[in-house]
Amino acid sequence: TPQNLYIWSRCLTEMRRSSILNSTARICAGGRVSGYKGKMPGVLEEIIIALEENKPIFLLGAFGGIVKDVCEAIIDKKTPDSLTLKWQVAHNAGYDELQKIASEQGFDAKYYEILKVLQNTQLSSLASLCGLDENEYKKLMTSPFIDECVHIVLKGLKNIKN
Repeated sequence: TPQNLYIWSRCLTEMRRSSILNSTARICAGGRVSGYKGKMPGVLEEIIIALEENKPIFLLGAFGGIVKDVCEAIIDKKTPDSLTLKWQVAHNAGYDELQKIASEQGFDAKYYEILKVLQNTQLSSLASLCGLDENEYKKLMTSPFIDECVHIVLKGLKNIKN
């Protein structure tokens, strides 16, 4: 039911928030754009929480999914369809009802705010938090080569540790 989905989504948000607060960094690749159980795609919610908490977040955008769309919003200031309420409602059964219940509780996914946060996120800030320079971070966001991405992430983690 929509009420069950609302409770489920609140639990997922609290789980993600707790996990992020108790971690040093996040590494994100792929991620569903539809067919999820939260108030928004799970990896998207993790990215937003990590940004709010100023946590290092390594975004591997070339592997598709919601992370690719997030990278496009950050790098190119685009508005990918999956980052709009209209698209989410059209591609997730029952999502409109979940958003209505969540809105009444002040817990709905405000895609226009999410997009604004992403489009205002500076590549230099993301890179700095991850112990990388801006070129390295942009390469991480766009490289389709997993070995290159692993190398960049490990370099960043080593720099954070030091």
